[in-house]
Amino acid sequence: MIRLFLRKKLPPGQENRATGKIAGIATSLIQRVQIRFARTLSQFESRLSVREKKWAVLIFYMALTGLSAYWIYDGFFAHMSRKQTILKHQRVAIPQNIVLPDSLDVQFLQKVHQLQEAMRPSPDSTKK
Repeated sequence: MIRLFLRKKLPPGQENRATGKIAGIATSLIQRVQIRFARTLSQFESRLSVREKKWAVLIFYMALTGLSAYWIYDGFFAHMSRKQTILKHQRVAIPQNIVLPDSLDVQFLQKVHQLQEAMRPSPDSTKK
């Protein structure tokens, strides 16, 4: 499990210094924002009593439960609402009329035969 988070060095020549620098800048910026957010939450949490912390956790869980329930409901009954959906998708439907082709494609069969003949060993190559 620990090996997942270890950095692997690329062989010289596969490194891209420009993208490495950009990734380093983005990573440090994201880390600073996360650290600042964590410190703010920690300071806010340290001022709460035990009872207030329990209420905060309960409200947080209820909010996430409500949001998840809304997403599940919206996923099942999206076709009933008139609002614009972000993802366009079709419902899964059972096909009524399945039409199979009468014959195979002639050009495809010719290519298959050519490939089979090309893969067959020639009679001269088997004799030594």
